Amino acid sequence: MEATWQLIAERGSHSVRIADIARACGTSTGTVRYHFPGKNDVLAEALKHCVSQAFARQSAELRAIDDAHGRMLKLIDLQLPRPGQVRDEWSIRLQHWAEAALRPELRAAHNEYYDRWQDTVRRIARRGQRQGVFRADAERPGLTWGFYGDDHFPLGYGRRRDPTAAGPLGVGCDIKRQLL
Repeated sequence: MEATWQLIAERGSHSVRIADIARACGTSTGTVRYHFPGKNDVLAEALKHCVSQAFARQSAELRAIDDAHGRMLKLIDLQLPRPGQVRDEWSIRLQHWAEAALRPELRAAHNEYYDRWQDTVRRIARRGQRQGVFRADAERPGLTWGFYGDDHFPLGYGRRRDPTAAGPLGVGCDIKRQLL
């Protein structure tokens, strides 16, 4: 999977052929098709692979930080797309995000990964409240969604499911900055 996700990150899923994947993996196209019947299966597995890598890396780094404010800042820092692996992971996420807007069958995995992100933010917010470094309303409804959420889903296929609903549940950039 390492060679496959790297190809997709560098060239884009629409430019990578099954033959390219087979060549990069040193195998036949038949073997690739046996494991991944279609290109969407390859993209879904590439997303799963890069999200697993990112989550493991983030978990290891965040566990080393007890202070919730420092932990939140580190989480944000870890999400910034820099050259190298993190940029490549973002490439995969963005490609999957774009495909999920068009292909409903990809949305469940997409939502699962964003749920994981929200859970991480919520856990850090609760820790910060216990430590007294975040305000009591740091976990008000919609904060994590607004932090990285409904305004991020213009087609309405996020958790709210209502494509006519607008905005991040009243959580604007000013509130996000105040909470940090």
